[in-house]
Amino acid sequence: MGHFRKNICTFIVTNKCNLSCNYCWVNMEKDDYPKQVLDLEFAKKGLSDFYEMTKSNYLGFFASGEPTLEIKIMDEILEYARDLIGDIKVELQTNGCFNRKTLEWLHDNIDILWISGDGPIEINDMNRTTKNGRGSGRLIEKNIKQLMELKEQSKKDMVIGIRSTIGNFNVKKQKELIDYYYDLGVRAIYVDQICAQVSKDENKYLTGEVDSIIFAQEFLKAYKYAKSLGVFYGTIATMNFDEEVDIACRSLLPAPHLTPSGIVSSCEMCYEEGSPLDIFIYGKWNEEKKIIEYDYNKIEKLKSRRVENLIECKGCEYIYNCAGSCAGESFNETGDLYKRNERLCKIVKYLGKELKRNEGIYPYLHP
Repeated sequence: MGHFRKNICTFIVTNKCNLSCNYCWVNMEKDDYPKQVLDLEFAKKGLSDFYEMTKSNYLGFFASGEPTLEIKIMDEILEYARDLIGDIKVELQTNGCFNRKTLEWLHDNIDILWISGDGPIEINDMNRTTKNGRGSGRLIEKNIKQLMELKEQSKKDMVIGIRSTIGNFNVKKQKELIDYYYDLGVRAIYVDQICAQVSKDENKYLTGEVDSIIFAQEFLKAYKYAKSLGVFYGTIATMNFDEEVDIACRSLLPAPHLTPSGIVSSCEMCYEEGSPLDIFIYGKWNEEKKIIEYDYNKIEKLKSRRVENLIECKGCEYIYNCAGSCAGESFNETGDLYKRNERLCKIVKYLGKELKRNEGIYPYLHP
């Protein structure tokens, strides 16, 4: 589905996390930063502004850490949202490491749940570990099974999908990844390459990054296999292959991400002032006045990243199924909002030749 359709108000709940994943794009130097939680008044005002402007009932929870560590504020936001809007659609991304009480809350309150996991336990635990170095795979597996059981019992129309990171450690094991989650009842999987840390450091690329063409080749094999099983299998480079688009992603609408540091960012990769991705920051919470002060020049700048302004991409046969691809990753890796991201470009062109495009809207938006 054209990712621009994801007009969602996202709450970056906290920078606290219970895992320490090797390839996390959050700058690892910031482990000793003060831990923050989203301000409730700011969250309410941001949602109110969003709804007034868009009339969209789509809400999301994410974090530069792990959102389920702050269930209380999510609960309060949802209570406010239901009073303000009525019927709402709620999405959450989680690392899958939570207790039974949290699991039941997720079942009762979330419509679209994306769980991060990299495949069978022995593969997952190579990188996705707790703070003390223990693997997270067994707990993730247990929670997926229990969520599937609750979903079956309640007959709730709930999406339980997987978001996997692909590196050299699992790029050629995607069939095993698909089989593993298929056996757990999962029918929707998005996978993406390890991407660069959000950092000004030139050495921002992480150990384990996989070559783009190898990723594309192995993704294609996995895509065909998943399709034979009735599993949706996608990646950020193909997120607009279902329909022609003029903009790549929701960050260019811009769709708000309300952060613990009191800023409004249009990209989940930018969550605090001073970020190398400052271009995506277009609002700031004024606690004294209880208003959000928006930078309308920034908003127009973001909206300008359209096909017509991507000079390096002129004439590309895939431009309307790419539109420059992920704006956050591209800016982080090139330092320019309009510059071509060669890493993603290679994947788009390879898969564009192999996959049919514009054949109907995808059932799932990229997380």
